[in-house]
Amino acid sequence: MGYQDEIKTEISIAANRVTTVNFELNPTVLELGKEVVVAVDYFQKDSEKPVSTKTLMPQEIRSMAGSAEDVFRIIQSIPGVSTAGMMSANLVVRGGSPDENRTLLDNIEIYNPLHFSRPGTSMGIISIINPNLLEQVEFLTGGFPAKYGDKMSSVFEMKLKQGNRTQFNSDYTLNAAGFGLSMDGPLPGNGTMIFSARRGYFDFVTKMMDKPVSPRYWDLAGKATYSIGNNHQLSLIGFYYFDEFEKDGVIDNPPYKLGKNIITSSGIFPEAQSD
Repeated sequence: MGYQDEIKTEISIAANRVTTVNFELNPTVLELGKEVVVAVDYFQKDSEKPVSTKTLMPQEIRSMAGSAEDVFRIIQSIPGVSTAGMMSANLVVRGGSPDENRTLLDNIEIYNPLHFSRPGTSMGIISIINPNLLEQVEFLTGGFPAKYGDKMSSVFEMKLKQGNRTQFNSDYTLNAAGFGLSMDGPLPGNGTMIFSARRGYFDFVTKMMDKPVSPRYWDLAGKATYSIGNNHQLSLIGFYYFDEFEKDGVIDNPPYKLGKNIITSSGIFPEAQSD
């Protein structure tokens, strides 16, 4: 009584594992003394985000065909959104630049959320966040609240889930982008943790094809949450990633250095000498 109904779908249940589903209920006003009819749509939206909002759940991300479990490539199928190139996962929203999109991870802004992205280019192949860590993704293309700041095109907000409070779980992933391991479980002192590590295997494929260029990447991400009393929580979030190219046995990690090569979206070209 006193709250609106909430419906959640695409919930995966596995044997011998505890599945936790959190329901955030919105209050409603009930008038006593006469009949009250409350009608709720199947797809609900936050009152502060009434238009141009797309919400994705982890199950949708993992089951979308052709996306390599990358949420950025799924968003490209939304009307008004296009890609910066065939090999790029950067988002072009309503004709704007990819720099005009704001990406948030649990309210922390990420300025470069894609692997192999270079300043001033449209590169960026895959997201740096494993979808196994995500509880929900919201994509706003207009009418977003003022708290999101001065970006012109869109807001891309990823929310990390909390780890299991009763037992440890582990998941292994293998897709077109790479392979990885994710773990979650309880921590001493009424806490939980969730962690992920991934590695791409593009370099293995290019070496088997006897290609001179071998791109590779790693990414690590995790979240630890502690309950402080009944009404407060403290979360510690961290992520680290790097990507590099190897050409003829020489590793090129910094994007712009004299005497090295510049990596562009169409290949590797000798760098022009300049002052």
